[in-house]
Amino acid sequence: MKMTMADYLKKKEDFHSSIAAEENCHRMLCCHCLRPTKSCFCQTIKPFETNADIRILMHPMEAKEHVGTGRLTNICLSNSKIHVGIKFDQDKEVQKLITNSELNCMILYPGDDSHNITQNPLKENLQTKKLVIFVIDATWPHAKLMMRENKQFHMLPRISFNPPGISKFSIKHQPSKLCLCTIESLYHLIVGLELHGHEDLAGKYEELMTTLEKLVNYQIECSKNQELSSYRAKGSYKSPEDRVVSKKWKSRAICFDRKNYHKLL
Repeated sequence: MKMTMADYLKKKEDFHSSIAAEENCHRMLCCHCLRPTKSCFCQTIKPFETNADIRILMHPMEAKEHVGTGRLTNICLSNSKIHVGIKFDQDKEVQKLITNSELNCMILYPGDDSHNITQNPLKENLQTKKLVIFVIDATWPHAKLMMRENKQFHMLPRISFNPPGISKFSIKHQPSKLCLCTIESLYHLIVGLELHGHEDLAGKYEELMTTLEKLVNYQIECSKNQELSSYRAKGSYKSPEDRVVSKKWKSRAICFDRKNYHKLL
């Protein structure tokens, strides 16, 4: 009997699901960080709460990533929430926040007209309402796609900070030395908010960088373990200083620029 494309796709999906189930039987995962339980350090994290409501817009590929920092950010920030997807025009909760006139919604994303919280406090008219900050958790190409596809985010004020230096997420390649991962981006954002009196955390935000350091150190140690075949296949760890940035990023824009928005409206 001839197999239809729908039957083929269903059979393929069932096959991969069975493989995943078998792997999970042998590799127990933490239900919070989704890392293998032997490499989980959730119990050592000290969560804290911010005045700002942090909403993490997680790309589906990041939702499957065991070494991503978005989920660890969510564990550190007790009042944050993750929304998984690429387009959020059908996400009722996200839309309800954006359209609520009693809230001050912003998106953490660089740009020419982005408010630099490192240099300046929020304007007075932005301080009278509850602050909600959307944070895109994705690779830089995926983040660019998500900004382009979500037109409702085009109208939100952007907020950013001055990157202090090269990313501490040294186990991952970045398209630019000024590109940071999600957890350290939130760290520098909160430091800026604290600097201007929008937060009062007394240093609790250091937990973000402490958590990132634990993750990086663990992965580096794994890369040195010759008994782990998955790490042997990827090769030994290289420090960021020894890596060559992809040539495509020398001519390709990393971020989606606001000046292109009129083409999509």
